[in-house]
Amino acid sequence: KNARYDLAAGIYDTLKFSNSFYKKHISARLSASAHNHSRAITLLSELADNFENTGENIVLMYGVYSDLEISCRAASDYEKAYACLRKRTELLERIKTPS
Repeated sequence: KNARYDLAAGIYDTLKFSNSFYKKHISARLSASAHNHSRAITLLSELADNFENTGENIVLMYGVYSDLEISCRAASDYEKAYACLRKRTELLERIKTPS
């Protein structure tokens, strides 16, 4: 989230990720930092669409929806940004009241 995009991108290129979820999420955040919101939206949407199938932690998915909402707003896709806000609210309720 800071102005050290070049450093973060360089580190990202040297790391080996065993978890494709983390790799894609970090790649999306780097894209958003570079103002490539369409790429960030694509990557984050893929993570969101596959959430139920991957079994990823809902706290991590909360972060995905948060980042997706920000990128959608930056791309002036307010309808999708609002949908992300609704999904984040649903996830927050699931976090607060575990089954």
